[in-house]
Amino acid sequence: MCRRSSGYYAPTLAALALSATLGLAALSAPVAARWARTTSVAIGAGLLVLTAIPWWHGVTTKTPLREMPVHGNWALPGEYEKIGRKLGAAVEKAPVRSAGEVGALAYFCECQVVDKFSDRARLVERINDARERSWLYRLNYLMLDTDELERDRLKPDYWLDWRSGPNVGVGGWSTTGVYRGSGHFELRPDRPAHKPHPDDQGQLPSQASK
Repeated sequence: MCRRSSGYYAPTLAALALSATLGLAALSAPVAARWARTTSVAIGAGLLVLTAIPWWHGVTTKTPLREMPVHGNWALPGEYEKIGRKLGAAVEKAPVRSAGEVGALAYFCECQVVDKFSDRARLVERINDARERSWLYRLNYLMLDTDELERDRLKPDYWLDWRSGPNVGVGGWSTTGVYRGSGHFELRPDRPAHKPHPDDQGQLPSQASK
């Protein structure tokens, strides 16, 4: 997804605060009750300050908010919106191979963006390898017909390629990302030869989180 939020950390902070509260409650015997109450108030105040300072800074200096404080996207949300709409106008309903990130582009493009999430046939080789290595994978994919997946494989008419550096051509779109820095997307009628696609390397989705 394009718009990553610092709210991703809210569950972690809430869990820490809850753990601290429960721990203090367990210690709040008559002798420790006053200390527990004082410590609880101090921890609560500290968490409020830690939450309020960055948000106040963001509200006062970056309103309206054009990007989340913490994200690793290759382009800003506004850039993805612009690129997605222009990409959709260029390819119409023709399938496009993604460059890696897909969520916002597919949303604004309203076209068929092909990757391992929209076309499971691109995972057939890895699934078969996993079946050979683990009985759990064999059980998990017991009813999956990989031959049928291969027959239904989506064949892209265009390739979207991301490259670092400024866009010097007429058929590309510039991007600004925190994770990758400045770069640009290029729309190509064939597969880029200079590097493998992100989907062609790495692991199965279930393995990537390990």
